[in-house]
Amino acid sequence: MGADHRGDGFLHKIGKEYLIKTYNIPENVFVWDDENFRAIGLCSVEEVQLLKEFLSEVLKDYAIVTCLSQSQSTRYSLHEQGYGINSLYYIFPDKPEYYHSQNQKQEEILVSITKRDPTWKTETGKKLREFAHLMRDPKSSGVVQEIVREMQEWISQQ
Repeated sequence: MGADHRGDGFLHKIGKEYLIKTYNIPENVFVWDDENFRAIGLCSVEEVQLLKEFLSEVLKDYAIVTCLSQSQSTRYSLHEQGYGINSLYYIFPDKPEYYHSQNQKQEEILVSITKRDPTWKTETGKKLREFAHLMRDPKSSGVVQEIVREMQEWISQQ
């Protein structure tokens, strides 16, 4: 799973191609329909939530491999723990232009919020989901600097 990040492309496809090329994992063992997730623009907690729902419906052996950036690894791991999921993680180095790299203080606050609410179902979590959709949903107009500034201020007050 994964959203189509502006500027980086469809990260699920990039991670999947990395695993196929680097570890010779056959493409037919991947079970998700890429285009469904590309179109939705899910945030990380929603990816994990849908993964949990999928696993609850499937009664067979499976392995979960999660490819993600260093700055998101702690929060994503907390999301998975909240839904009772264990993954094997492949961590990629952050790029300097990543939002999370440029806003480390806010990422630390997001981690502290996620420790208290790993499924992002509280009012705070719902607001974070809404903001994530502005950043990731291909149908959204994107996030203007004013919205980012307002969100940074709001997160800092949490």
